[in-house]
Amino acid sequence: MPRMARVIVSNCPHHIVQRGQLERRTCSLGEGRYKISPIETGAYLMACCRYVELNPVKANIVALPEDYRWSSYRLKLAGDWGWLDCDPCFAALAPNPTGCIESYKQFVKAAVPDDVESLIRQAI
Repeated sequence: MPRMARVIVSNCPHHIVQRGQLERRTCSLGEGRYKISPIETGAYLMACCRYVELNPVKANIVALPEDYRWSSYRLKLAGDWGWLDCDPCFAALAPNPTGCIESYKQFVKAAVPDDVESLIRQAI
């Protein structure tokens, strides 16, 4: 069962990846079972979002990112943010919500440059 987020830093985009559950805990969140990778630019944040949205597709769990039940991608495409905060980077994609959705769809479907994927993989 997925764990709930325990650290949420206001106005500070971040990406925390949980590692294996058998590792020993240490005193720092950046050690042991978690890895912290600061996200300092909007472009990198968008690249990380795309990476996360496409992971179930790459793992052959689903054919399309919107088919993955646990992804926020479906909510974004529906324009129904519900409990999610609308990311300012997403909102900046177009002057209206419909344009933002279409731009994000095209961004996720576009080929991920190898250097971007490599950079994200190195960070996690």
